Amino acid sequence: MSIFNQSELLPNMTRRELVRNLGVLSALGLIEPRLLAEAFTDRRHISRLAAQPPSREGTWEAQRIQGRIPEELNGTLYRVAKGQLENHGVTLKHWFDGDAFVIKYSIREGGVRIAARFVETPERQQETAAGRMLYHEFGTAVPDRPANSKNQPNINVIMWDGRLLGLSEAFHPTAIDPETLAYQGRWDFYGTLPPNVTFTAHPKFDPADGVGYTFGTNNAWTGPLWSIAWS
Repeated sequence: MSIFNQSELLPNMTRRELVRNLGVLSALGLIEPRLLAEAFTDRRHISRLAAQPPSREGTWEAQRIQGRIPEELNGTLYRVAKGQLENHGVTLKHWFDGDAFVIKYSIREGGVRIAARFVETPERQQETAAGRMLYHEFGTAVPDRPANSKNQPNINVIMWDGRLLGLSEAFHPTAIDPETLAYQGRWDFYGTLPPNVTFTAHPKFDPADGVGYTFGTNNAWTGPLWSIAWS
């Protein structure tokens, strides 16, 4: 089998011209845009990796680090995002859809230990056991039948009052074990967060006094906004 490269196939066409011509073919519907994007995207690029579902849960030691982590930098960083592009065969349609996948970076003396797992909410456990979609997502409904909505704490994760909280935009916070990343339950701030009130995924903290501020809306009726502040 002969071996050839792009310059042999298209000796008079630059890469810019090739991309432009393929773009025209895509606009005419002769090439699917998704395939065109994949053809010119480095599969190792972080922007592509960020859009992929996680391959597995577990704990790892970082073997290769670009640059150097200062040995005096010690602490823990938590991140959360959706961990699914589909739910048991149903393609998810919104950025807020998909079970929460939380990642923990433990930085100690120049090294990094990484732990990652899905937040095993009761709804996720029920769907896993049933092998099918049982709850409406934020922007994706269960096909062909009524269902309740699922709390997806996949938008933000914060430490507040000594607890690790996964946040959505439509439900109560979800308490997560900061060590094991296990699901601990819904969190209502010692009963002060009303049952039918949402909790924003982006609370703010005053840097001067450490007081946290948040707000929510009442899901049951069109009443006033609910707000709260804690130190």
